[in-house]
Amino acid sequence: IALGAQTPWVTQLISYALVPNAVYANSPGFDADMAAGRTTFADSGWADALGKYQELQRRGFFNDNPNGTTFEQQTALVASGRAAMAVQVSAVLSTFRQATRTPDDLGMFPFPGGEDPARNWIPAGIVVGLGVAAHAKHPDQAKRFIAFLGQQENIDRWATAVSAIPFKRSASTRTDPVLAGFLPIIDGGRAVPFMDQSWPNAEVQPAHFAAVQELLAGTEDVKGALGKMDTAYGKKQ
Repeated sequence: IALGAQTPWVTQLISYALVPNAVYANSPGFDADMAAGRTTFADSGWADALGKYQELQRRGFFNDNPNGTTFEQQTALVASGRAAMAVQVSAVLSTFRQATRTPDDLGMFPFPGGEDPARNWIPAGIVVGLGVAAHAKHPDQAKRFIAFLGQQENIDRWATAVSAIPFKRSASTRTDPVLAGFLPIIDGGRAVPFMDQSWPNAEVQPAHFAAVQELLAGTEDVKGALGKMDTAYGKKQ
């Protein structure tokens, strides 16, 4: 598994692939419990998820020196066949396809974060959202343009261009074939938003990035890493 953890945003992806099964499959109200102070990262399935993250490294599944490997190098490892796979989001599929001589050989599958394939959960992030500024000079025209972009035909065209699964689909929607394995999970209600979308401040995500890099470097354990995330979560804006 190619891992480019020198690029901070890449560090989160394996956590996000594991946490839906480790946390939300059994505790769908976890975000509300966190916000109410009824639980913490350290006292939840996050500990199991980060433990599995460490286990992947301990068992030799990653490339050497993940913390010294960039996203671009991660991509090159997969594109050249020196790595079998990378845990990534569909939005970068085109980047991987452009980097290899055999793009048709690339596929995607839901990360097996649990033991039962029929109960596998996955993360799903909103790639982009559009809005109109409160003080826009031409708000009516802007709203009409957004309504135009929101027509199913245009949603489908955009989703095809970026290898995404449209938030809304119709009978005529055609998703990239490599994403077919994700549709039953999404339609079955077993997809949860990327974890940071419910975090209360901008401090938690950098703490998460750093915690994963410290775990990979062997300078922090799971308890300490999650303790730092809990401290960041508790900070007031």
